[in-house]
Amino acid sequence: MQIASPRDDEQELVALDGRVGGGHVLRSALCLAAVTGRGFALERFRQDCKMPGLLRSHLAVVRAMAEVCQAEVTGAALNCTSLQFKPGRLVAGEYAFAVGAAGSAIVLLQTVATALLHADGVSTVTVRGGTHVSSAPPFAFVQQSWLPALRKMGAKIDVTLEQWGFFPAGGGQVRATVHPSPLQPIALDKRGALLGIKVVAASSLLNAKVARRELRTLTTGLKELQVQGIELPVVTQEAMAVRDSPGPGNICWLE
Repeated sequence: MQIASPRDDEQELVALDGRVGGGHVLRSALCLAAVTGRGFALERFRQDCKMPGLLRSHLAVVRAMAEVCQAEVTGAALNCTSLQFKPGRLVAGEYAFAVGAAGSAIVLLQTVATALLHADGVSTVTVRGGTHVSSAPPFAFVQQSWLPALRKMGAKIDVTLEQWGFFPAGGGQVRATVHPSPLQPIALDKRGALLGIKVVAASSLLNAKVARRELRTLTTGLKELQVQGIELPVVTQEAMAVRDSPGPGNICWLE
């Protein structure tokens, strides 16, 4: 973590209530602070949760963002419920971060890469951790939803999945190349036509029967919707055998 003195024109810190929103609010605040130059004071972070305060995955994002914008940070400790983040200058460069175990590499990459769109040069960001874990978007979401939306806004960014990482072993790796890009607003107020449905099951170091059973279960569930009068297009299936993951794991999703 790089430590820098607060800006001479530092404004009053934005006060945030951390009891609502959890990690999503924290990551959004970190990104906005880096881009705008205005810091925040987060209080009562996850105070009412079974495991209150900052977890290791939250700390990884805080430390990564502190590095890319040379921030002064107070309270970045495990289980801490208060955090102050005072950003310095957002700096383009080559960055490498590790979330640890199977913490989500995806959400860390999203936070850092979005901020670096506003830096003054090209950056590369490599993150190791979990790429396909529960309670976090899988890489397919990045590839098919997040990136296309950013590119419509004018972002010049490419993301590559270099190695899969499942819970609990983790060990996955994603890499992004980020070019400074002025972003334009877009309107996503209408749902497009439903052109097709694809059921995907991916597994590593598991019997192929697991993926086939998942595909069968999901497809059966979709057919039941049709019985209820909901019109659905043709459903296709894909079973993927992942060969570059450090440990066993499994994920299924609908496209």
